Amino acid sequence: LFRSVCTLTSADLVERGPEWGDLAELSLSTADIDGGVASTYPIEFAAAVEELAGRENACCGTWLNARTSRSDEVVRLELTTSNPDGLALITSILGHEK
Repeated sequence: LFRSVCTLTSADLVERGPEWGDLAELSLSTADIDGGVASTYPIEFAAAVEELAGRENACCGTWLNARTSRSDEVVRLELTTSNPDGLALITSILGHEK
């Protein structure tokens, strides 16, 4: 299912997968948004969240939109897509079970 949208090599997946898992554990909240999921994280992790979002846009920008925004206390990550398989992947990597 995920290989239909994810273009990372197996080696890249081995590296990137744990990054998303670690990030999911740091999440303060997750919520459904139109076309995806939004998660918030403590502001001290903003640089890591923004860097990972940038790498996702670089490799997966054809089906995924990763957007970040900051407030004084949190960084918000929004992952959205119009691809139904992509939505399942977003839900999985952000640990947002329905």
